[in-house]
Amino acid sequence: MAGGSASAATITDDAYQFVDGGSVTSTTVASGGEQDVFSGTATGTQVNGGGGLAGRQYIAGTGTAIGTLVNAGGVQSVQSGGVASGTTVSSGGFEIVSSGGTINGTTISGGTVEFAGGVSNGAVTLAFVNDTVTFISAAQPVVEISGYSAASATSLTSSRW
Repeated sequence: MAGGSASAATITDDAYQFVDGGSVTSTTVASGGEQDVFSGTATGTQVNGGGGLAGRQYIAGTGTAIGTLVNAGGVQSVQSGGVASGTTVSSGGFEIVSSGGTINGTTISGGTVEFAGGVSNGAVTLAFVNDTVTFISAAQPVVEISGYSAASATSLTSSRW
């Protein structure tokens, strides 16, 4: 979709939604489906997985995702130039922040956020025990962690290449 708008679409197995200059709201990305936000805005997307297939949301270029919910088996990948704000990563969900990608106000609710060279503006909030934040690039970003308790089972790991 270039320049227009869409609402309440469901993206199923082997299907794609391309957002290039427009806006989409309330999209559901089912297992095996993919939403690519290269420019423009995706608001209120729900990313799901299941049956061994991940639903995926990619944000890059000048694309912005706002209020995405990443459920079990779902993946949000924030790549160079992309911005994700207000993402919630539920149990079994993944958010990957690659070099040049930016997240704002992510809440981990049983899922995993992996920093692979990207940055966070604002705190990453840990809502439950067993939340995971992983840093895998040589240059570690400075990330404010909110809700961390040394007594919890929350995992903060660093794996340099």
